Amino acid sequence: MLGSVKLRGGGVLRSTLLKWKRSLESQLAEIDGAAAEEFAAAEYRDPFDTDLLREDQTLDATMRGIATRYPGRPLIAYGSRIAGSADPHSDIDMLALEYDGNAAPIQETVTVRGVEVDLTRVGINALIKGIKGRSRNNNNWFLSALRQCCIYGDRDGDARRLRSLAVSVWEQGPPALTPRQLRLGRGALLRLQDSTKKLVARAGDSSEAAKLARMRCDQLVTHSIYQFYCARRRWTTSLHRLLRSCRSDFPEFYALWLEYVRSEGAAEAFGVAKHMVEAVHEGVFPAAIARADSGEPASPPSSFSPQPPQNTPQILLANLHKITHIRRTMVP
Repeated sequence: MLGSVKLRGGGVLRSTLLKWKRSLESQLAEIDGAAAEEFAAAEYRDPFDTDLLREDQTLDATMRGIATRYPGRPLIAYGSRIAGSADPHSDIDMLALEYDGNAAPIQETVTVRGVEVDLTRVGINALIKGIKGRSRNNNNWFLSALRQCCIYGDRDGDARRLRSLAVSVWEQGPPALTPRQLRLGRGALLRLQDSTKKLVARAGDSSEAAKLARMRCDQLVTHSIYQFYCARRRWTTSLHRLLRSCRSDFPEFYALWLEYVRSEGAAEAFGVAKHMVEAVHEGVFPAAIARADSGEPASPPSSFSPQPPQNTPQILLANLHKITHIRRTMVP
């Protein structure tokens, strides 16, 4: 339309009109491009993604905002916002697939319309490697994030293929533990129980000793929960989400957890923690030893580690704070 406009005159007026015409043409092109982007994004949405974005307007607006910053990249939202466990303080976790499939992860925090987004820009090959790779204590972050996610702007279907792969690997389950791994895990758990017993015996010496004893009980319980799932060939995830699934997957074991939450004092907490330790290999450990004694081939190796699920003091301390907070919030 603007191409048919004839500009008459000369000098300053003609120059001003030409600038105005070019500016208007540029704005119209941007509008057309944005409309095309929106059409393409809508065209390649799965019904699950469409329904979720329709229900969560904040998530929808945030993904649109990220799409304008990184045009053409498939976006994957995951975490508590997608799982339905977000609280008012939760941020939005998101992946942006880079054009370079081998691109290393780059993490950044961005704010879109007042919403904080933890964004990771990464190549698709790194995600595939993470989904198929071994994970410590069956806690595969890639599976947890991608099997339950929301996808936006996936023209070529790369993000949807990632989600399908994650769901498939999750349904297959992790490799079974070998009898040797079960023995090592049980031994590590019993050693942790013995050291906890010593701290509990000194809990009456001071308030500091009582606090340390309770923290060690928390560590023993956390370790027991992860080993319980690993011994039964189950994937794990963050402690909070693992406990939610435990409620329906293993109600008797979850009942022990509730008893632990309501316990008062280090001695009572340690008594419940010992029952949780006993339950970890109940019905699993003797059968594995019997198979080993009979010469039956061992199960495929797994990446299970007899050590606690987090291997740095800072992360372990953070987990202990979380479990303490969970206990306090669940006490009637």
